[in-house]
Amino acid sequence: MSPWYYLLVPVLILLGIAQSTLAPFLRIAGLHPDLILILVAIWSVLRGYHEGTIWALVCGLVMDMLSGVSFGAHTLALLAVSLLMHAVRRRVYRLSFGSVLLLVALATPIYYGTMMFAAWAMAGEAFAGSLVSRVILPAALLNAAVAAVVFWPLRWLHQMTGEQEMGW
Repeated sequence: MSPWYYLLVPVLILLGIAQSTLAPFLRIAGLHPDLILILVAIWSVLRGYHEGTIWALVCGLVMDMLSGVSFGAHTLALLAVSLLMHAVRRRVYRLSFGSVLLLVALATPIYYGTMMFAAWAMAGEAFAGSLVSRVILPAALLNAAVAAVVFWPLRWLHQMTGEQEMGW
């Protein structure tokens, strides 16, 4: 096991705390970027389902503990994103930078849809249909824009931690 794994869990816990506490203050046009969603999606594409699942579980559990959403909703939604990214990674040999941004944009409705389903299943909460046009689609664009910035440091980390490069 690589030595960097020992730093992984504390860093992921801090990222989950930052997403739950600081991200709401980083509003752009009334929305805040879903940094953990972006990180899990990109890392799952770079490293695969196993590591993406670790990131989804740790960050999701922290976010579930700190949010008012039904417990497990964040974790379930992030696991769904990791699974989606794994499915794409297995079927596509080479992913370009643009396709990773598109995948993050596509992962956003999966994330929010899973969150809404979990809230409905666990607490019987229903959501308005205009949520898709008012929140989810703009959030997908915002997340793709943030992913354009976050991708390069994650790719560098992926290369520095010794895993085999995917052919970019």
